[in-house]
Amino acid sequence: MSQNLAGCLANSHKPNPNEEMRRDNLYQTKLNCLAEVLGKQLFVEKADAERSAEAINAAFDKITY
Repeated sequence: MSQNLAGCLANSHKPNPNEEMRRDNLYQTKLNCLAEVLGKQLFVEKADAERSAEAINAAFDKITY
């Protein structure tokens, strides 16, 4: 593989800084929502937490993609 092609492939997988920041902000927002939902429960079971996380993730996917 030539150096130009190898360099191009390496750079093609680098996330755009703006995209990376957007993904990080979205991830943090999802975590905040999950913390809010789980914080309202007196007792949290793993299955309930996973379902809540999946629901939050699906909702965000629906509105952001």
